[in-house]
Amino acid sequence: MITTSDTIQINSSSIVRYAAPDIVVAPSLNIDTGITTTRVECRDSFGIAAGVTEYYYTKVEISVFTGSGSSDTDKYQNAVEKAVKDSLEALNGSATFTIV
Repeated sequence: MITTSDTIQINSSSIVRYAAPDIVVAPSLNIDTGITTTRVECRDSFGIAAGVTEYYYTKVEISVFTGSGSSDTDKYQNAVEKAVKDSLEALNGSATFTIV
């Protein structure tokens, strides 16, 4: 999960903003194409999904990030979270994001 205390947007083509959401990242890897489809969900303080979008990453884009964890799945999840964090920082220049 990714957290922030800032008001952010998760999609550059939307004017909708989310105030201090918890961001849940749910990746899915297509092993034939190497594309990771990532569901990015903003949850409010009650844990209710307030906004959802999808990001797409190539195998090369994910491999730029070194994931941490005890299993391959944990490492992949962490690398994808780092890619999403990077995308969110590019979209929200003054916001600070933390992977927890």
